[in-house]
Amino acid sequence: MGIKEYVLLYVLLFFIASCKIVYVPLCMLAFLIPVERFGCRRNYIKHVTMSILEVALTSGIWLIISMYILDGRSDGKSVEQVRYLLSHPLSYVEAIVNTTITYGEGLVKTMLGASLGWLNIAVNSGIIAMVAVNLAYICIHEEGIWKDEESKWPRICTAGSVVCAILVMYTSLYVQWTELGKNIIDGLQGRYFIPVLFPLLLSLKNSSRMTDNGADRLGRYVSYLLLLITNIFTLVTLLTNYIL
Repeated sequence: MGIKEYVLLYVLLFFIASCKIVYVPLCMLAFLIPVERFGCRRNYIKHVTMSILEVALTSGIWLIISMYILDGRSDGKSVEQVRYLLSHPLSYVEAIVNTTITYGEGLVKTMLGASLGWLNIAVNSGIIAMVAVNLAYICIHEEGIWKDEESKWPRICTAGSVVCAILVMYTSLYVQWTELGKNIIDGLQGRYFIPVLFPLLLSLKNSSRMTDNGADRLGRYVSYLLLLITNIFTLVTLLTNYIL
């Protein structure tokens, strides 16, 4: 890696860490860069350490600022919620399960774009279905990025970063917006899961499920057909709801 690549790496980490703190675990994806790209293991360890410090400092500053603002709005209840979480971990797990069961379907739909704007713009269910089909097709049939002999660790790291981001997402909303002791987490929205959707799909892709070169042409036709159907649903929605 040259100077430009290092600068790009640290800039990207800065911007990710400057987003919502729930997405900080996605910075773990930087660890997927092979050691060989850094020249030697010592150089790799040095830049990994510097990356961790950069992310911790950037996200820590924003966390302090947000905690100061939000804690003022919630009359200091966040501290009480943290204490309750630490003393009643099973209640927190129950809240996660209840929230997922209660709002799971709605979260998936809104993640795929079922409600836009202030959640007051409904999208045709056919479009949502085709988006889901497109994502499933890409995950299963499109050419993967992992090599057979090297796919285990990158996929585990990617899936781990996604799981950590989701857990931090649940925890932050539990601490900041949920009433003390409540068994369902308030404020969770499907759009929060969009940034982790594509890393999740990458972690599920397996080179053993890739199409070979002979089927590549057919795969492209299927992709075009799915996109065509999706656009037809979109056009019908625009005509029926906003034009005619």
